[in-house]
Amino acid sequence: AAGDGTAALGRAIAEARAEAAVAAVMWSLFLGLVRWVWAARRRSAYEAAAMLPFEGEAQENSDE
Repeated sequence: AAGDGTAALGRAIAEARAEAAVAAVMWSLFLGLVRWVWAARRRSAYEAAAMLPFEGEAQENSDE
């Protein structure tokens, strides 16, 4: 019976290590995504995208 507890503890430790590894991978992916989004080389693309909702306003206002 003592061996069963040791085996269960071993499985629990292995599961915890696997969960920690998955968490570390997910955290790394998140930080990589944040770095990519905030990269200075993408600023011009974001500025252009930010102006998309206002593209039609100049034409609409000139009709009035």
